[in-house]
Amino acid sequence: MSAPARVAAGEAFDVRLALAGAPGDVAGYETDLRFDTGSAEFAGVQPRRGNSLAALDRGVVPLSARHADGVSLGLVTCSTSDCVRPRQGRRASGRAAGTVRLGRLSMLPTAEGQLELDFAGSLLVDVAGNTVRVAAPSGLTVKVGGSRRRLAAPERVVAPSPSSDGVAVPDLTLDGVVSHADVMEGALEWVRLRERNGGDCRGSSPGDVNRDGCVDVADLQLLTTDASEIAASGTSPNDRHGLAPMASLDAEGAGTTLTVDYGRDGSDVKPGDGVCKAASGLCTLRAAIEEANALTGPNTINFAIGTGGLKTITLKSQLPSLSDQSGPTTIDGYSQPGAAPNTDPVISNAKIMIQVVGGGENLFDALIITSPGNVLKGLSIYNSYVGVRIYGSAALGNVLKGNFIGTNAAGTYAAARVAGSSGIVNREAASDTRIGGTAPAQRNVISGNAYTGIHTYDAGTSDLVIQGNIIGLSPTGGQIGPNRGHGFDANAGVNGVVLGGTGPGERNVLSGNARGGVELSHGTGVTNNRIIGNYIGTDVTGNAITSYTGNGTHGIRLEDRVSYNTISENVFGGNVGSATKFDYVYHNTFKHNRVGIGVNGGVIPNTEYGLLLTRDAAWNTVGPGNIISNETAGVSLTSIAGTDFNTITQNSMYGNVGLGIDLAPLGAVNPNDPGDTDSGANEQLNFPELSEATTATVSGTACANCTVEVFKADS
Repeated sequence: MSAPARVAAGEAFDVRLALAGAPGDVAGYETDLRFDTGSAEFAGVQPRRGNSLAALDRGVVPLSARHADGVSLGLVTCSTSDCVRPRQGRRASGRAAGTVRLGRLSMLPTAEGQLELDFAGSLLVDVAGNTVRVAAPSGLTVKVGGSRRRLAAPERVVAPSPSSDGVAVPDLTLDGVVSHADVMEGALEWVRLRERNGGDCRGSSPGDVNRDGCVDVADLQLLTTDASEIAASGTSPNDRHGLAPMASLDAEGAGTTLTVDYGRDGSDVKPGDGVCKAASGLCTLRAAIEEANALTGPNTINFAIGTGGLKTITLKSQLPSLSDQSGPTTIDGYSQPGAAPNTDPVISNAKIMIQVVGGGENLFDALIITSPGNVLKGLSIYNSYVGVRIYGSAALGNVLKGNFIGTNAAGTYAAARVAGSSGIVNREAASDTRIGGTAPAQRNVISGNAYTGIHTYDAGTSDLVIQGNIIGLSPTGGQIGPNRGHGFDANAGVNGVVLGGTGPGERNVLSGNARGGVELSHGTGVTNNRIIGNYIGTDVTGNAITSYTGNGTHGIRLEDRVSYNTISENVFGGNVGSATKFDYVYHNTFKHNRVGIGVNGGVIPNTEYGLLLTRDAAWNTVGPGNIISNETAGVSLTSIAGTDFNTITQNSMYGNVGLGIDLAPLGAVNPNDPGDTDSGANEQLNFPELSEATTATVSGTACANCTVEVFKADS
């Protein structure tokens, strides 16, 4: 384990993990990192970049789970370069030798002091899941800034050793074959236990494949090797390996139809027999999912509970994952008699008649998707740890539309307190997810969650399209208990997201969230994301604000090295803090936005600045075409020397309390200096002085290589 000895406050740094003198068949590892989470943030892990095992054509299944005292992380590998489609991958070549690079994790210190990083529970395994004995260091200390204050890692509680109670059972999905779907189930159990138990692996779980009382990389490596070897050999008695052809994924409403006619929870008597029947003799939602997973090809789950009307399904535990990789499953809540999708172009008048209620925001997820092409529509899902979790590199092209996530069918429920849960989580390379759409019927309402509305993270996660949703307000645009974190949060490697758009029905409303409307953070891999055409902090018309529409900290925040992202054509108003904040980020663009002024000219001020650039924000472009009005100041740059080389061009800034462009020290006009030799924010660039001008001509002398912009007033 290696890291820099000293960093500046607020400067991200990497910790590199490597194994010296590695045996040739090392295949996976895990460790638990504890640190003072009030003084530093875990900013993501790069499990593939520079990884020695991936260089040997071993496909990588990364693992990470954040908990109150830090983060657990690791990986397992398969015997071909493609764990999802083993037959299409290259067979692993060669053996590890010498020093094996395992990965790189990033940390962002938020306070000065001696930051302790305590590593424990380190485990390395070979391809069969057997323990590889190594001597692992217990941790290291990084000096942050000039303070000598100790930023101590939390103490660990010594736990009793787990005990064995049986033989290995690797078929976690109970579909008769060990495949990548089983690997994903095991990985989810690994994550679940550590998120709930503060990094502890112990607990009764089907993911404990080797039955030693602990879900760890030994179990997952055993699963991964079995799945890839069986698939690559072509000896599976039930060919469910790999993904269905992409052409077959657009199969909404196709295949076998299973109809839920019982509103209580219960498992299927015999999954795979084509009959959805629980012990009651009727079809439950849980039994329908189990049956759909066991059947090859696409499936549709409809509802006909009672004589129709609103029905509540209260879960006893997490529903089975949608794990069938042979064909997608559509769950259609609008098939319940009395239900109807939204028809309103601005709000949601959807009549949801199926609501799925979890066991509380600190217990279990409601539904997990690990396979491609599934569709969820017409459901209310609330009071669960995560409403919908989309997980893993096989989870491609899934669609969530016309749902209420975080609130009940009436749109009145909201979590009473902050928890570590979110409405929708999309991670570990789950890509091409569609949340919402351009038609009114596709609008989701994502509000009332105990933390973030939509949270997406991890390297390899890309190309989400999120359009037409209400995130933070009630279905009618009124007040509801907020998402108690951000409305939308993307970090640690997410790229290619489209949030909103300028076409009909594409904008989202991101208002009333307890923290920010949008946050992009943690790492240069968070890139090429576009936040376009949304209403952020306003009401659903984009022309007014109320006491509840503003987001609690900022409209949009870009933080910690994210780069080459675009924010354009949005309307900002009512946010507590700045409309947008660029914090230690590079090469991002902010253009054609309306800040503090509504779509029809309404006065909708944010509490602080239109745009604040701080902490080494550099090489960003502000403009063209922004209109910034009614703010404390238009564009403000703090005095940190690294906040530099930002281009501010072709904007209209008027009617602000302070300056249109304010270079620190903020709040006053900085005097020009001869030769412009001073330094500071944007080099303390001198402002132009006009001695004479007409509406037709301007003359004067500019400095070398300077551009002077002159604007003619409209009237």
